[in-house]
Amino acid sequence: MDFLTDKSGRHLLRINNTVTVPDYVKQADIGESLVADLPATAFADPVTNQFPINTPAHVFLSYGYCKSANVTNPRLLKRIKKAAALLNITPDLDMLDQAFVSVKSASTVEDRKFAISIDFGDGQEKTASLKGVQNFYPINDVHEVESSAAELDNHKRRLPLDLYVQGAREIVKTAAALNMPTDRLPDRIRLYGTEYLPNFEHIEQEAQRRERITGDDSYTAIAKSAAVNEEGKCMDDYVKLWTLADAWNGVQPSQTILDPYRIFNTGMSKAAYDQALKQHVLLAGTIVPIAAIAQVDTDTVKRHFPKEAATAVMALVKSATEAATDEVTVLVGDLTKTVQNALLRLIAAP
Repeated sequence: MDFLTDKSGRHLLRINNTVTVPDYVKQADIGESLVADLPATAFADPVTNQFPINTPAHVFLSYGYCKSANVTNPRLLKRIKKAAALLNITPDLDMLDQAFVSVKSASTVEDRKFAISIDFGDGQEKTASLKGVQNFYPINDVHEVESSAAELDNHKRRLPLDLYVQGAREIVKTAAALNMPTDRLPDRIRLYGTEYLPNFEHIEQEAQRRERITGDDSYTAIAKSAAVNEEGKCMDDYVKLWTLADAWNGVQPSQTILDPYRIFNTGMSKAAYDQALKQHVLLAGTIVPIAAIAQVDTDTVKRHFPKEAATAVMALVKSATEAATDEVTVLVGDLTKTVQNALLRLIAAP
């Protein structure tokens, strides 16, 4: 790919953020249609007709793309530089060279993202083969995320479960940030990497099951403590307690015995929950879809409410129609309890 055929636009954005783009580039007309009829000699890669070099703007962008995308084909780069010399823009290519050398130097390991980082300390123990912070499973772009996900999944049996879950969560989170389709991740990575709200009824059932197997009532105590925890926070702390109880009792997860992370992650996914929150609002103590408020007829509002209240309700309906979630929440809060109850009855009416 070159700067025209790469539809992501990320390398063009990187060029723009790395150097001061010359005016002749900013003012140029750029597009695939403008190079469609050019002869092969007008491209740095005449075999594929990519990296056009017929204008100063094309030369600059072709070379900038090579620097950003790490294209290192010597013949291709030589043709671009030759064209730059003929068009008297060699200093601009030198500027790109210097800028991207600086960017590369600044891209230290600390700047890169990894699914798992482990601090092995000073490595003075006799069995220690590693020391300091070691990073595993790079996740800096879609290719790395997909590759590291497959590798981590293959290593599941070799890793402590909590470490595997940590890596899976980082991979799933990064994949979402990169707008990467989740079906490109292994099923187990998606399962362990997606954070769910706890299903306390299920947790209690599993605690009772563990107690029947082991005779240890600490599982029930863990389940009860988790259930009264505020808003289901700190669930990982209860997972650790459950894991310790399993280790003490010699319980090994299997196809019929769920591991602690599976037990505590069987409710609605947090992402789905957050999305649901954005689509609903609390009206008179009842969770109501914002879409239902948007369907309220303004003429009906005028008939059912006094003028001042009707104005406030119609403003709410307008915001709901525009799906302005935050504004809807504020406007609902501004309504009196009497108006909220009346609006709720109106929405619920057949």
